[in-house]
Parts: sequence; C-alpha cells; structure tokens
Amino acid sequence: MVWSFHSTQAQTEDPPLELSEEQLLEDLEFIAKKLEYFSSYQGLNGYSYRDDLQAYFTAQSSTLTPTDISKLGLFLTETIGKIGDRHAYVRGYMDDEHKFLPFTAAPYDEKVLALQYDQSLKKFHPISDEFPYLKAINHIAIEDFQKQIIPEEIKAPPQAYYTRYVEMLKYIERNHRLLQRPLPDPCSFTFTNFEKDTTVVLNLANDPKLHPIWKEKFDAFAHSAEELNDSTIAQNYFHLDSNGIAHIYIPEMLNEKKAPQFFKTLHAFMQQIQSSKALILDVRSNSGGRRHLILELAKYIVHPDSIHVVNVAHHRSEGRISARTIRSLNRRSLYAMNTFDKQEQQAIRHFLETFKPMYKLSEKRFSEPYFTLFNGAKLSLGAYHYNKPVYLITNERSFSAASVFAATFKGLPNVHLVGTTTDGSSGNSEKYYLPHSKIRVKLSTMVSFQKDGQLLDGYGTKPDIEISRSLQQVLWEEDNQLQQLKEMILSNKQ
Repeated sequence: MVWSFHSTQAQTEDPPLELSEEQLLEDLEFIAKKLEYFSSYQGLNGYSYRDDLQAYFTAQSSTLTPTDISKLGLFLTETIGKIGDRHAYVRGYMDDEHKFLPFTAAPYDEKVLALQYDQSLKKFHPISDEFPYLKAINHIAIEDFQKQIIPEEIKAPPQAYYTRYVEMLKYIERNHRLLQRPLPDPCSFTFTNFEKDTTVVLNLANDPKLHPIWKEKFDAFAHSAEELNDSTIAQNYFHLDSNGIAHIYIPEMLNEKKAPQFFKTLHAFMQQIQSSKALILDVRSNSGGRRHLILELAKYIVHPDSIHVVNVAHHRSEGRISARTIRSLNRRSLYAMNTFDKQEQQAIRHFLETFKPMYKLSEKRFSEPYFTLFNGAKLSLGAYHYNKPVYLITNERSFSAASVFAATFKGLPNVHLVGTTTDGSSGNSEKYYLPHSKIRVKLSTMVSFQKDGQLLDGYGTKPDIEISRSLQQVLWEEDNQLQQLKEMILSNKQ
C-alpha cells in the first residue's frame, strides 16, 4: 500500500457500520497523514505506527469482506495508545451499552474492592466482609481484563493505569465485547480474601447510575466551575484549621474569566493566612483545565528575587508555526526566548546549560523551545511572598493542567510534593474526524518537558513524600492522606 496522504473532508451523514476496502484505505491514509505531520509524540518512543497500519490494511484486504467500524476503532485505539500521547483518544466506534457491573469497583493496594454505596450515610462498604475483593468475572480473571480493556492507557504511569482499569470494569458489556467473550445475564462473579474464594451469580445493572464509578469523596461532591463562581460556595474550598494549617482544595484548573469569584476568594484567603504555619494546595483528582491558577499562586510562592524555568515545550511544526499556534502556546504561559527580557533570557541560558531532555527533537519537525518562567519580581506585584512551607498534594487522577501545576512547582524552595504520582499530560491537542467511518481522533501537537528533562506524558510527576490512600479513605470514612500530611507538618518532620 502506498500512503498518498490526500485530504478528505469529514462528511455529515451517519457513518456506515462497515467500510469497503477503498473507504478503509482512505481512512487509514487520513490518520497516517495526521500522525505524520501533526502528532507531536509519534516516533519518540520508537514505536512505528506505519508498520501496524500497513499490516492491518493487508490483513483486512485479504479477508475480502468489509471492515467492521468497531474493530477499526479498536485497532486505532491500540495504535495511538502505543504512541504515548496521554491527551490522545479515539471515539465514536463503540455501540451503545446496556449492561453494567452490579456493584462499584474501587482500587486499593493494587487490588479491586467490590463495594456498595450507602446513599443515606454517603459512604461505601464492601459487598462482602468475608470476601471483599473481586477475583473474576464470568470465570475470566480480572488480570485478563486489565491487559485488554484499556489499550488507550497503555503508556499511562502505573498508578494511573491501574485506577483507570478499575474504573472501566464498570462497563462489563463493552469489556466482554473487547475480549470477544459472550456475556450472560445473570453473570457469575468470584470474590476472594486471597485465602478462600466464593462465586455468586448476580443480575447485571441496566442503568449506569445505579452503581457509580468510584471517586474520592471530595471529588464526588465537588462543585462545577459555574458553581464556584458563587462566593458562598467558593469559600468552602478554603480552610484554616486551629493548628494554623491552611488548605485550599482545587477541584479543577479554573479559568479566571469563568470563575472570577473563586480567584477573589483565593487572594482574600492568601491575605488571611500570612501568619499560618503552612499551606496545602490540593489538586487530587483534578482533571485539568486552564493554567491561570498556576501563575496566581506563584505570585505568593516564588521568591521576588528569583527566576525559575519551570516548563519547556516544542510544537510540532514543518516550518514556521502559525500566529494561532503561538497564541495557543501563550495562553499556556509558554513563550519564545526572544519575548523575554535580558535577565530572563540569561536565566533560560543558565537553565539550558544543564537541561537534558529525554528526547532530542528534530529542528525540522519541531518549533524552537517555548518556556514557562516564574519571575518572582514580576509575579509578586500586588502580592506578598508566603515564606512558610507549601505542600502540593496530588494523586494519579491529577491530569493535564493539574499535572503541569505539580511539575512546575516541584523543586522550588519551600515546596514539597505529597501523595502519589500524577497522570502527567500536556499536549495542546487537536480533533479530527476520519472521512468515512466518522471516527473521532484527538492528537497532541506539543511535546512538554519537565524541569528534569522527563516528559510529562506517560511519566507524571513523582511526589517527594509518598502517601497512599487508606482503606478508610476508599470507603469515604476519612481522608487519611490529608490527615497524615497535617500530622507530619505538626511534628516538624517536613
């Protein structure tokens, strides 16, 4: 097959269920072109998508039958997953689902807890005290599901991968389809305490709302950006306890234009806590958004006499990048060297003397580097330097701009990262529709490096102090990560 890379516009009519050989070829040519010229992460880790596209087309052509769109979508999901782009996805190829897990699956200590939600008490409990862990579904070991049901997450950091896999167990009909196994209803479930097992038969749920995907309690009851623009609601996310420890929970990386009241509350709170013992910034389960909060908090955290390079990015480019792309990078607080003043440029040059990115990018395929700087002198205007210890608490659901938040502050004087490794991602992505199947694909156009040269995508940011959630936290009985951190602060261990 020869990749001709001719352009095909997405169509508006409903997609077919199958593709002819010619239609398949055009869809594969389309995605090959997007990967070749726009995907920032393809080729970095040595994976060759071209070989897989060629092999898939050859195999499908040899069958002399039309290509099922759901199988094409799964193949593309697996292919793009191997590239390592955490913002990438493939959508619009799975049939509607009607059967769901008849309980909630929750991750705990690399095991899968089977839980029921108590609406009146607003907490979870094991469906069996004697056999609390899920071992098999329909006589299929859950390890087999782990290997096959989330191909798009294959390059996720290990903790993020495991949590995402446990979430996806809910979609039992989809999972059996992926494993090409029949799904009986009622269905058998094997539970264990790792000494003894028991197998029971349960009716599957017909409503996805009956048994919610497990979340942290603070995440499940978090307010939307619109609600956080209400001053009464916003105040609930800021606490100063009797021991002088300040805590700000940030449920999403808010846009100042959409939630100005949250930002006003933030600045008022920072004035209130000037004499506090320590500040905790909590971005656990924060799935991202905008980067405005990073700079707003940097005003207080970064010393006025310091300049720090905290993020380096390159845009995928076959020449000069467009003004639109530059604006997009600037909205992410990423700027080219020539836009900084002499002192800032000197700080960048000093940083680059020891900066060793894990991949050397082609100057022909990528733009010049764009930098995020924390210039304390400029940031501190209208603010003050909070010179007490600052703790950022993260988990494996801290994603996108929340993972950038953690990465940019890590290593700064007086700042400590606590919790578990983030699900790093920073891609400046674009969406595309394949012309015939109408499958929707999102691909990143930017490669983003942390200060130590490691990618955000696929690696995340590791905490300085690891604190895992307890069983009681999983059951919504406590927040042991926050409690343990506060105890460490009070004991002066950090």
